[in-house]
Amino acid sequence: MLQYFFKRNKTVKVLRRKAGLTAKELAILLGCETNAVLINDDKSLKEVDEQIRKKMWRILR
Repeated sequence: MLQYFFKRNKTVKVLRRKAGLTAKELAILLGCETNAVLINDDKSLKEVDEQIRKKMWRILR
């Protein structure tokens, strides 16, 4: 849980690239469209909708 507080201020793009995923690959893992990932790419993790954030957090740990 402590990791979440450090990573929630980073953008989705930074976390996605650290995990070595493209936007398309992350969208497939989340079960959503690529546009949904690209829209949230410039937002910090805490600004993303709660449903998507929970799924992203499991993948981007």
